[in-house]
Amino acid sequence: MDDWNAIELASRYVSLGRGDRALSVLQDGSAELVETWLWRANALHLLARYDEAIEAARCGIAIQPENSFLHHAVARGELMLGQADAAEAAVLEALRLFPDEPNALALYASILTAQGRRREASRAIRRAAELAPEEPGVRVIEAMVTEPLDDEAAVRISRELLEARPEGAVEHWWHGRMLVRRGRLRDAADHFSRAAALDPVNPFFASSARVSRHWIFWPLRVTSPVLYWLAWYSILPILIFAADFGGVLWLAFWGAVAWSGYAFTYLLAHRWAAAGPDLRSASHRRQNPSSHDER
Repeated sequence: MDDWNAIELASRYVSLGRGDRALSVLQDGSAELVETWLWRANALHLLARYDEAIEAARCGIAIQPENSFLHHAVARGELMLGQADAAEAAVLEALRLFPDEPNALALYASILTAQGRRREASRAIRRAAELAPEEPGVRVIEAMVTEPLDDEAAVRISRELLEARPEGAVEHWWHGRMLVRRGRLRDAADHFSRAAALDPVNPFFASSARVSRHWIFWPLRVTSPVLYWLAWYSILPILIFAADFGGVLWLAFWGAVAWSGYAFTYLLAHRWAAAGPDLRSASHRRQNPSSHDER
């Protein structure tokens, strides 16, 4: 098959989520063409083979250093491997070469969020949304970065994104995170496990699945819906009634008391579980990413 026909076919397979087919088509592609390395990197990303994706993108950069999409591919791989600083350096180079590329801006917002720089992340994702309001990848990251204060809205948006891409690891992980905000830890654990199964080498997904499965979380998974119901439908009305007599400070005080115990228990459990025995199985999954679900 002609090299350019192979590249075009590979790009179609990538758009359909078939990274395996794309790699097969590119197997005998010319190593001198930048496009061969770009679509190889994109296909490897779909298969969650991030180290290989980064290597392929860098092979392309050696041929054409000014290609912003190759730097973007490197940044994606580094972020998925948990290397936020390296990902930031790569995406900034991509944005230097192509400042108004919406997907690169959205990726930059993800990286900034991972670093805890939420204000900068909000600016980046707003710009990306202005440039491409209907782009699915931008919309997912916009929802993740902005996280509506209304818990119901957050869960609704995350459910819509999951329905649009039911085999998306990011979508499952984020929906699980939104369910945690609603106190639905049991349902959240299922989505964290699904995200880890879809993308076994991603450290964020593996960590969330590991922590949610830890034994110390079982009491929280059983009681969290009850505690959530009590907080919003029993304790909160009483506090509002008490505020009529004690003022705003009285309401704030009892609100803090009502949630501090539960929040402390949750955070303690997360800290405990992060150093738990399941670390060995997570390490084994990273070292043996031989089986991947087909997208």
